[in-house]
Amino acid sequence: MSPAQPASPLQGVRDLLYRIWTWVLDLCLVIWVARASVALLGLGFLILGKAPQAQDLLIPLVGSPYYRFGGFFPVVFALWAMPTHYAARLAIDDDARLDRLLAQRRDESHSAWLEFVMCQGPRLLGALTFVAFAICACRARINYPVTPGEDASLRNAIFAELNWFMVWCAVAFALFFLYAVKRQDGISRLRVVGYAERLAAVAAPIIDGIDIGRSRSMAPMRAGYLDSYLGRTMLFVYFWAFVAVMLFNPFFIADWLPRGWVVALILGGWLPVLAYLSVLGRRLRAPLIIGVFGGLAILVAIIGDNHAVRILSAERSRGGSRTSLNDALDAWMKANGCDAATVARCPRPFIVVAAGGASRAGFFTASVIGRLLDQGSADGHGLDAAHVRDRLFAISGISGGSVGAVMAVSALARGQAAATQPCRTDTPVPLWYGGNVTSWRGCLEALMAGDFLTPGFIGLSFHDMVPLPFIPDRASLLERSWERYARAVLKDVEASDSCPADLDCPFLNLRSKTPFWLPLLILNGTSLSNGQRIVTTNLAPTYRVAHDADCPLDAEHGNCRLFAETYAFHDLVNAAPQGGNPDRNAAAITYDVRLSTAASNSARFPFVSPPGEIFRQEPRKLIDRIADGGYLENFGVLSAIDLVDAIRVLQPALKPFVLVISNDPNLAVDPQAEPTNVHSTDFLTDITGFISGFATTRDARASIGLVHLRTLVERENPGCRASLEHIRIWPTSAEGENTSVISMSWWLSKPVQRRLAFEVGPDSRNKTAFAAVWTALSRPDGGCAVP
Repeated sequence: MSPAQPASPLQGVRDLLYRIWTWVLDLCLVIWVARASVALLGLGFLILGKAPQAQDLLIPLVGSPYYRFGGFFPVVFALWAMPTHYAARLAIDDDARLDRLLAQRRDESHSAWLEFVMCQGPRLLGALTFVAFAICACRARINYPVTPGEDASLRNAIFAELNWFMVWCAVAFALFFLYAVKRQDGISRLRVVGYAERLAAVAAPIIDGIDIGRSRSMAPMRAGYLDSYLGRTMLFVYFWAFVAVMLFNPFFIADWLPRGWVVALILGGWLPVLAYLSVLGRRLRAPLIIGVFGGLAILVAIIGDNHAVRILSAERSRGGSRTSLNDALDAWMKANGCDAATVARCPRPFIVVAAGGASRAGFFTASVIGRLLDQGSADGHGLDAAHVRDRLFAISGISGGSVGAVMAVSALARGQAAATQPCRTDTPVPLWYGGNVTSWRGCLEALMAGDFLTPGFIGLSFHDMVPLPFIPDRASLLERSWERYARAVLKDVEASDSCPADLDCPFLNLRSKTPFWLPLLILNGTSLSNGQRIVTTNLAPTYRVAHDADCPLDAEHGNCRLFAETYAFHDLVNAAPQGGNPDRNAAAITYDVRLSTAASNSARFPFVSPPGEIFRQEPRKLIDRIADGGYLENFGVLSAIDLVDAIRVLQPALKPFVLVISNDPNLAVDPQAEPTNVHSTDFLTDITGFISGFATTRDARASIGLVHLRTLVERENPGCRASLEHIRIWPTSAEGENTSVISMSWWLSKPVQRRLAFEVGPDSRNKTAFAAVWTALSRPDGGCAVP
C-alpha cells in the first residue's frame, strides 16, 4: 500500500473559509426568511439615525415628566419590539427550507451556528429597536441647534437627558432580550399568561386558517412552543386594531402617541400583514408583497385615488369674490389715509416674500411679522399694530412660508380693527418655547409651533399606502391638523364670528373690510402639467389700465395680466366665462377652498404631501395637478416681481418696499463665492447628483429672482435709502460656532424655535435689515427723498 498523502498546508485555510462562507450563507437565508422584520427594522434605523427631523422628535420626550418618559419604553416594547420579534419568529418557524438545511447541517456536524441564528436572531431583532432609538438620541446631540449666546446650562440639561435616555435604551435592550430568552421557562408559567393563552385559544380557528408558524423547524429546540396561539393572536389583534384606529380616527393617535411615540406604532403596525404576505409568498413561490401593492396601484388607477384638492361647495363658499389690483390699491390707500389725489402722502406699501421650508419657514415668517406688529408701540414710534398691519400690502409665499402667511393674516382678521392679538393668554401654549402668550409675536409663533408632523406621518405611512377615494390622504390630514391647532391656540369667539378667521373658512372671504386692511395673499404652487405657477390668491388675474398705457406682460392695452405664465387656481376649479368673454374677472366664483387648503396648495413637497388633483367642478373634470411652489423657485420672488411691476403701472408715485424672509441656514451668504462643499468621493453620483441638483437649483432660481427683484425696486425708487431687505437664518459658523442642523419638518422642538427666534432678536446679524425695514415703515417719507 502506498503511504497516506500528507494534508495540504492550505487545506485548513480552505476549510475555514468554507465554514465562514457557510455561516454567511446561513445568516443571509435567515435574514431573507425574516425579511419583513429586518426591512422595517432597517427602515427604523434609517429614519431615526439619518433624519434630523426624527432626531428632533426626541427633545420633548426626554424632557417630559417621569411618568411619560418611563412609559415610552413599554410602548416601544409592545408596539415595535414584540411585533418585530414575533413576526421574525413565526416566519422562521414556518420555513420548510430551514428544516431541511438544519437537518443537513446536523448531518455535517456543524449545526450550532444555524441553530443559534434561528433561535437568537428574532430576539436580537426585537431588542435592536431600542438601539435605533439610542442612535437617534446620539444624533440628536450632534445635530442640536446652536443658538449664539444661549444659556449653556439649558443645553447641558438637554444633553444630560439625552444621555440618560441612551442609558435606559441599553437597559431596555437587555430586558427585552432577557424576556425573549426566559419567557418560555418562567413567564409562561405566570397565571396571567395562562389566562391570556386560554383567551387566545378562542381565536384558534382564525389563526389556523391563516396558517402561519406551524412548521417543525424549531420543535427540537423548544418542544411545545408551536402549540401556543398567544403570539400569533397578539399579532393578528394588533394589526386590526392598528388598521381600525388609523383608518377611523388618526387624530386620536396623534393626540395620545405624538411624535417619537408614533414611530414605534407605524413601524410595528405593518409587520403582521407584511410577515404574512412574505410567508405565504414563500410557500407559493410568488412575490406577494410586490403583487399586492402592484394590484392596489392598478385598482387606484382604475377607480381613482384620494389626492383631490378639497373643494368647498357652492353653499359653503358663500359667493366669495376676488379683488382687482385697482380696487385693492384704492382700498389700501384709503386704509392708510390717502387716495389717488394725495398719493404722494401715502406710506410705502410693504410686500413680504416668504420662502419655503415647512414649519421652520412658517414659524420664522410669523416671528418676523409679529416683531413688526409689536415694535411700533414698544419703540415709541407712534405706530401700533393696526398701523403696521395696514402697511402690509401683500404676502407672496411658498410652502411653509405660505402656511405662516395664512396663519398671520387669519389672526389679523380675528384681531379686528384694533389689531388686538387674538391668542389665549390665560394658559401656556405647551409646544411653544415662550409659555404664556403676551404679544403679537408670541401669538403668531405659537400658531406655528404645533405638531403637524404626526398626522402627516400617519397619512404617509397608512392612509396613502392604500389611497382609496373614501380615505382622507396625508395632505388633508395635514390641513385638518392646522385647523385643529389654530382653534386650540386662539381665543374662543361666537360661532358667527369665527369666519373668515378660522382656517376651515372659505379662502376668498379673507379680504379687507372697512375700516381696516388685511394683507393680500399670493400662495404659489407649481403645475405638474407644464411647470408653470398656480397661484391661490384673493387677487383677480387681470387689472385695468388706461387705454394708452402699456401692460408690462402683454402687447395689448386695457386689460393686463397680473402674473406671467401663471394659472389662477380658482379659474381652474370654476366654470370658464360664458359667451366668449375672455375676462376671467367676470367669471363667477362658485367653488372655493378652505384657508388651510389654500396654504396646502403651496406646500405639497415630495413625500410629505402628494400632488393635489385639481378638478373643474361643472362638469367634473381633472384639469391639472398642483405641487409645492418650491419646485419652481423656493422664495416666491417671481410673483413679487410681477406685483411690483403692476403697482408701478397703476400708481407710479407709490414706492413699494420688499421684505424677503428666508429660513435656510445653508443658503449661501455670497452666491458668487467659489463652491466649497464638493467632494471627490460622493456616493452614487448618478443618483445623488440628480437629487441634489433639483434641491439646489430651486434655491438658485430664487437667488437669481431676488437679484432681479432688487434691481427692479431700486431702479424704480432711486431716491430711497433701501427698497429691499433680506432677513434670514445666518449660519452659526460665521460667528465662530459649530454649524448645526436646523430641522425642517412640520414640527419644531423648543431648541429649534429658540434658534429661529434668536434671528429676530436684537443680537442677530439681521438687526441692520430690521433697522432699514423700520425706517421704511415708520418715517413719513419712508426713507425716500421727497421730490
